[in-house]
Amino acid sequence: MSKLFEKIGEPEGDDNIPLKCYELLSSKSCAKQKQLYRILTEIDKYEKS
Repeated sequence: MSKLFEKIGEPEGDDNIPLKCYELLSSKSCAKQKQLYRILTEIDKYEKS
């Protein structure tokens, strides 16, 4: 998981969305992380169509 977000810079106020996402996901269990990832990929597929 850390490799996914390793290029995140220092927070710049409340606009550092990738860092917020990392913090949210890293606080969840592995199973919940997988579930959230599947949800995000489905949303992404829907938006592309």
